[in-house]
Amino acid sequence: MARTKRTVISDAHQAAVDEYFRNGFRKTDALRVAGIASPEKHTWEVFSRPEVLAEVERRHRIAREKSEGGIERLIKEYERIAYLNMGRYGHIDTDTGHFVINLNEIAEEDEEELLSVIAEFTTEVTGGTVVNGKLRGGTLKCKIKPWDKMKAMDSLARHYGMYNDQLEVKGEMTLIELIQQGRKRSSAAKAESDDEAG
Repeated sequence: MARTKRTVISDAHQAAVDEYFRNGFRKTDALRVAGIASPEKHTWEVFSRPEVLAEVERRHRIAREKSEGGIERLIKEYERIAYLNMGRYGHIDTDTGHFVINLNEIAEEDEEELLSVIAEFTTEVTGGTVVNGKLRGGTLKCKIKPWDKMKAMDSLARHYGMYNDQLEVKGEMTLIELIQQGRKRSSAAKAESDDEAG
């Protein structure tokens, strides 16, 4: 029985694949973190190697098996972030230019949705006192930073296959044909410059 030779992935390429899964599937950034020289030039070369493709597919398969129903939940969370409309929750104060949210006017399910898309939430109380969890007098300033909508939209687009990460080239040309085409272009360019000069 013949054995098939299994190509072993190099440590640098393994580090690139690890970073690729950690950083949200950004190939060039993964190569940069893995310490591969000129990552912009080598992205296609590294990620099209059979052993790297096999490792990426293996890791995707493991993730799919682990998540089972988790993919739908993940997609819903990304959609929640990507399609967030802050206008549903508040308005811009014309005097201060700040975005104002009145939590007392937000329905409970909307409050839950709003809180799920916030990456950072900081508060600052000026004056007044807090009694039974409510501020009496003074002002409460909150800084809200939602998760990155563009990253969420990018991840959704990748999931739905809207990006073509692989370019398939069909047809073959021999080296002789490529040289002949180059010579024809060169002759045509020379003839054109001679016509302009003469």
